[in-house]
Amino acid sequence: MRLMLLVGKEEQELVEVMMKESRPLNLSEMDGFEGNTGIIVVAAPNRADILDSALLRPGRFNRQVSVDVPDIKRRTDILEVHADFANLLNEAAILAERRAKTAISSKEIDDSIDRIVVGVEGTVMTDSKSKSLVAYDEVGHAMCG
Repeated sequence: MRLMLLVGKEEQELVEVMMKESRPLNLSEMDGFEGNTGIIVVAAPNRADILDSALLRPGRFNRQVSVDVPDIKRRTDILEVHADFANLLNEAAILAERRAKTAISSKEIDDSIDRIVVGVEGTVMTDSKSKSLVAYDEVGHAMCG
C-alpha cells in the first residue's frame, strides 16, 4: 500500500529505519499462522530482487506470481466494468463549480476519485463497503503502478 510519498533523502532514511525495525515483528507474525486458517498474505513489492531472504523461507511466501501491467485494452475493459464515470464527472463538475472554474480539469477528476473512494476529508470509514473500495483501489495501484 502507498504509505507515504518520499520527497527527499531524510524521508528515505526514515522509511529504511522503520522497515528494518518492523521486519522482525512482521516475520514473527507470519510464522504465527497454523494450519489452514483461511488467511492469505499478499505482497506487491516493487523490487522482488532485493527482498529479505527470510521472507521467502518455506511457510511464509511459498508462491510468487508475476502480474503484468494491463495493456490499454485491458485497462479500458476494467474501467468499463468497475468505474462509474457519470458519478465521477458529476462530482468533478460540483468541485469545479465550488472552485469557480468554468471547466473540469484533471485536478477536479483526481480530487473526485479520492472523494468517491476514500470519502470526504475528515470522515471515518467504518462500513465494510468503504473499506473494501479502498482496498480495491490500493490493489489497483499495486498492479498498475
